[in-house]
Order: sequence, then structure tokens, then C-alpha cells
Amino acid sequence: MGNKKVFAEQRPEGDYAVRRANSGKASDVLPTQAEAIKRAKELSHGGAPLVERVRSTAGGKPDKWRKATFTELRNHTKDYFDAVESGDKVRVFRNGKPIAEIVPIRTGIPSWKRQATPLTIEGFSLSGEILSDREESA
Repeated sequence: MGNKKVFAEQRPEGDYAVRRANSGKASDVLPTQAEAIKRAKELSHGGAPLVERVRSTAGGKPDKWRKATFTELRNHTKDYFDAVESGDKVRVFRNGKPIAEIVPIRTGIPSWKRQATPLTIEGFSLSGEILSDREESA
């Protein structure tokens, strides 16, 4: 991957950043994806830029994925895994078809294991009301 790879990525502000691999600062910020891709091609001296792919999640937020061919992943594994370690997601393609997704491991306690705040209604025990309702309907 090195410094030869150039990325065109959408920023939270809605515009597009053009940056080199492993660079925290954008080389250029442009209003449209088409302009960003054109600029990325110029910076990569005719090479194909890596364009961020975005899909919507069930929560309504965009889910960002980096695109990599199998050969690119094999040849630059460390760079891609460094990106995953920093929070990026990578979708791997072989012959133009997606074959794998590499995502960071979530840290911390899963939501189903976290201590929940008990739901109470003043003057009532919610679990008690549910149990008594079940007994009445049985």
C-alpha cells in the first residue's frame, strides 16, 4: 500500500477528502465524490484510487468500508490490518465479487451483559405486575 495508494473518502461534513495511505491529514478536500476521485487519480499519477464505499445500516448511520482486492490485501496485509486496528473496515473482493469483510473487534462488555437500570413505575413493581398479570391470564 505504501504512499502510492490514494483514498477518496467522505467526511462527516458531507464533502470528500483525498489522502494518502497512513496519512492523518487530507491532501485535498472537495465538494463532490467525482472531483475527489479525479484529484486522487492525479495524485496517484494515473493509478486507480481507492474509493470509500458507504452503505446504510439498520440504525440509519453510514457504515464505511475500505475496498481491497485479494491481491492487494495479500501484498499489503500489514497496512490493511493497521487500518482495521485503527477502526477502519475492509471489504475484500476477488474477481469483482465481495468475499470477506475485516472489521475491528469490539472491546468492552456486550450490551446484553451490561447491568441495566431497573424499570420502575412509582408505586408499582413492574416485574410484580407482569407476574400477577400472567397468573390472572393462566
